Amino acid sequence: MRSHFFIMRIVMFGLLGVVACHFAGCGYRLAGSGAMPGGIGSVCVVVFENRTSRADAGSIFSNSLVYEFTRRSGVDLVGEAEAEARLTGVVVSLATDTITHRDRYAADEMRVRAVLDVQLVSRGGEVLWSVRGLADRETYEVAGDAAYLTEESKKAAIMRLSEKMAETIYNRMTADF
Repeated sequence: MRSHFFIMRIVMFGLLGVVACHFAGCGYRLAGSGAMPGGIGSVCVVVFENRTSRADAGSIFSNSLVYEFTRRSGVDLVGEAEAEARLTGVVVSLATDTITHRDRYAADEMRVRAVLDVQLVSRGGEVLWSVRGLADRETYEVAGDAAYLTEESKKAAIMRLSEKMAETIYNRMTADF
C-alpha cells in the first residue's frame, strides 16, 4: 500500500514538471515586460501638446506616463539633454458625450473620450516607436444640480483615463514583438 502512494507521488511530480516545462517554454509573458525600442536606457517624457479646450490636458497625460515609467520600468527618466530618447505626444481631442439620461433634458451618466498621438524619438531623430489615434474612454456620473460635483467627477474620470492610457502606451511600447 505504501509503495502505491510512493509511485503516485512520483507520477504526479513528473506530470507537474512536464506542465511547468511546457509553460516555461511557450511564448507567453506579461504585457509590457520587454525592453524599450532601440534598447534605450534613458528617456525624457515631454509635456504633451494640447489641442483641446481643457488647459491641463497635456500635463495630465504626460504626468501619468511619467508615473507609469517610474512604477514599471528599468529605464531612467532624465532631462532632455541627458536622454537617449524623447517621448512626445499630442492630446488630439478630449470630448464628452451623454450615456444615460435621467429625464428628457438631464444626463445621469457621461463619458469622456481621449485621442492621443505618441512617439518615441531617438536623440538622432529616428522614430523608434509611435502610435496615432490611440483612443479610450471613461465614464462618470452627473451630480444633478451640483455642477461642481459633476466637474470633480469628470476630473477623476480624466485621471483614470490618463492612467489607463499610460499603461496601454507603456505595454505597447515594450511589447517586444
